[in-house]
Amino acid sequence: MIGFRGRHLNMPETTLQGYHDGGRRYTVRAILPGSEAYDNAIRVILGEDSPFSTASQMDRLVADVRSRHLSADLLRGAYAGRRLVSACLAIESPGAATVLTPQAPPGRIPPDATLSALQAVKSAAFARHIRLVQTLLSPEDEALPGVFRSAGFSFLTQLLYLEKPMSSDDRGRCSSEDVDWVPYTPQTEPLFLAALEASYIDSLDCPALTGLRSTSDVLAGHRSAGDSGSRYWWVAARKSQPYGVLLLAHQRRSGVVEVAYMGVAPPARGSGLADALLAKAVEETRLLDLDVLTVAVDRANSPARRVYNRWGFVPVGRRDAWIAASSGVRI
Repeated sequence: MIGFRGRHLNMPETTLQGYHDGGRRYTVRAILPGSEAYDNAIRVILGEDSPFSTASQMDRLVADVRSRHLSADLLRGAYAGRRLVSACLAIESPGAATVLTPQAPPGRIPPDATLSALQAVKSAAFARHIRLVQTLLSPEDEALPGVFRSAGFSFLTQLLYLEKPMSSDDRGRCSSEDVDWVPYTPQTEPLFLAALEASYIDSLDCPALTGLRSTSDVLAGHRSAGDSGSRYWWVAARKSQPYGVLLLAHQRRSGVVEVAYMGVAPPARGSGLADALLAKAVEETRLLDLDVLTVAVDRANSPARRVYNRWGFVPVGRRDAWIAASSGVRI
């Protein structure tokens, strides 16, 4: 998944190709938590119908975010005079930040006001040495892709969200007798880092992300993303060699187990190790007495999709991933 530095950015005025603001100019301001402007900006981003639309509900959400060592302090508002027009929030995790922008139709919130706030948040994130800024957009959204493209973001891929209900048919589907399961501890972290790096080689799982963050930052980000930290993490070893890694996250609010990451090193691909990893994920979900296992997979990752399909995962949603790297190189 740090404290607020109080950096104020005076961003230059921006123009979004294809949109017109009728000659209005926007001033971008940093918005501090606890202020009235903060509550208003959060309502603009989440919408009045959001379950987190009230200040007290948002405060609980932010407290939960901070308890997992993230930051919700990268908030910028675009103003026309004294009126808040749009806003953008980045939630920080090690080496990366996830951006939230208003989901309202363009007629309600001018896209170029959102662009101004987005550019300010991206610049503030890069100034804090965050290497990767990312967002997830609905494929049906017609306005926001143009906003993110104008802000220097590039389309990464479409993520498919899959769910698997637990079934009695899963029992005994895969034997993992030849696999040694090494749980995560501070002492085994080097083994996890090595297994992660090996699984990235020639991977079809969002390959453009490889190298944008350090492997230790990636691991720390996974630790902060769920409610269970590293409690349900394993390296799958054969003959003392780490060939696979499984990172599960118990999401207590939604009552599901998420496959946060699953990867196999090239020498073990096609050997059935992916099935052994999923069998382990199913086993742990059962031990938690939960009914659903979830995962998000790169749409272009056909081998992984075949494995998930074989295990009875069904699609429940999709999102388009957009990213910007601090190097300035378009992906």
